[in-house]
Amino acid sequence: MTQPSLSAQILAFMGGPANVERLTHCFSRLRFRLRDSTLVDQDGLRGLPDVLDIFPRADGMHVALRSGVVQAHAEIAALL
Repeated sequence: MTQPSLSAQILAFMGGPANVERLTHCFSRLRFRLRDSTLVDQDGLRGLPDVLDIFPRADGMHVALRSGVVQAHAEIAALL
């Protein structure tokens, strides 16, 4: 059995596709606007090897990645 991609894991730890209202990105971060921030598994996100840090926001969460932000954004957007 293969392990889910980083993008699929991030999305799952965000509470799944139904919890994401909006997804954008900058150079180093994925920026999620969420319906319910209490559904986020912050420890799970921090445990992913390519996640540098997470930044809770009033309306969502920013996830800083080591690299591949644009690719991760495209993959997550396709899953939404």
